[in-house]
Amino acid sequence: MLLPDQPGVQVRKCLAELARYVAAKDTGWSSSDKLAEMTEENARYVIATETSPDGSTARVGFLYFQFTMEDTCDTEDEESDDNSGSDQERQIPVVYCYELQLEEAFQRRGLGTYFMNLLEELGTRYHMKKSMLTVFKSNTTAIAFYTKRGYVVDGISPSNHLPPRRAARISYEILSKSL
Repeated sequence: MLLPDQPGVQVRKCLAELARYVAAKDTGWSSSDKLAEMTEENARYVIATETSPDGSTARVGFLYFQFTMEDTCDTEDEESDDNSGSDQERQIPVVYCYELQLEEAFQRRGLGTYFMNLLEELGTRYHMKKSMLTVFKSNTTAIAFYTKRGYVVDGISPSNHLPPRRAARISYEILSKSL
C-alpha cells in the first residue's frame, strides 16, 4: 500500500481535488475523515507513475478501492440462504471504487479505462457481485465515463429511494455495474 506509507503530497492533492466537489453540505465532508478512510487497513491502491528521461518518477494517478459488503435493494442481488430477511442477506460483496484520480495531462488517454478494467477484473476474480462507486452529480465528465462503461444509478442511491424533492438536494449518485 503506497499512499499510507507516504501520504504527504499525493493525499493533499487528492483532498484538494475533491474539495472542488464538496461545496454541498449533504456529503458530511471532512478532510480528516477522508484521510483516515484512505489509510484504512483494507484500502487498496494502484498507482500510475511516469518516468522522465532523467529516471525520476512522478505519480500521475491512482485508483483507491476496497472489497466490502454493501447494502442492496435489488432482489436479484440477494443471495438465498436460511436467514431470510436478515441484515446480512441485504448485503452483497462488492468492489467499491473510492477514488479514481488522474492528473489533467493524463486524462482521456486510456488510463482511467485501464484502471476501471482492472477494478472490474479483480471484482470478478474475487466473486464480487458488483463494482460500485460514488460520483458527484456536478462531475458530468465522470458520469459520462462511467455510463459509457455500463454503470447505472444503483438501487441504494439517494435518487432511487428518497422523495424526489429531497433527492434533488443530494449532490451525489451511487453507481454500480453487475459483474
